[in-house]
Amino acid sequence: MIVPAPAVQASVSGTRHLWGKLKRPLLLACGLLIFVSVSSICLVISSQSNRELMNRALDLDNKLWGILAVVRVAESEQRGYLLTGDPKYLEVFHTTADSGLRAVAAVREAIVDNPAHQLALTEIEPLVVRKFAEVGKPFGYMTPATMSRPWPSFEQAKVANSRQKSAVRRSV
Repeated sequence: MIVPAPAVQASVSGTRHLWGKLKRPLLLACGLLIFVSVSSICLVISSQSNRELMNRALDLDNKLWGILAVVRVAESEQRGYLLTGDPKYLEVFHTTADSGLRAVAAVREAIVDNPAHQLALTEIEPLVVRKFAEVGKPFGYMTPATMSRPWPSFEQAKVANSRQKSAVRRSV
């Protein structure tokens, strides 16, 4: 009654033969699966890094556009004050100029770890400060006394213009 033992032995030898046939394809499939998994993980990490860099660049870009917008608002407020003499425009100008300088400081903080950007901001910052000083300069000439004087008539302006032209021609 020991006859069934050779059947078990035949199945073990058949399994070894089957394992020998499938060994390489299974190892290749496992290797490919591991390669694809590692590649996917690397791509996810790279994507996250790129997204962080892009967000930082867009944030910096928005801050720079904010500085330009502040300069435009300051120029508009200057024109409003020069045209109307209303001190409300002057108040808005000063608050806008202060916020513009704070925006430059925010940009400086955002680029703390990039020496090339810091060098560029070091060149740009005096231009912004000078622009605010330049825009604020006409306010010194505008006093309530000068604002209350009537504008010259067209004929008076025409005569003054011709005098200036003739003075220029004589000097040349």
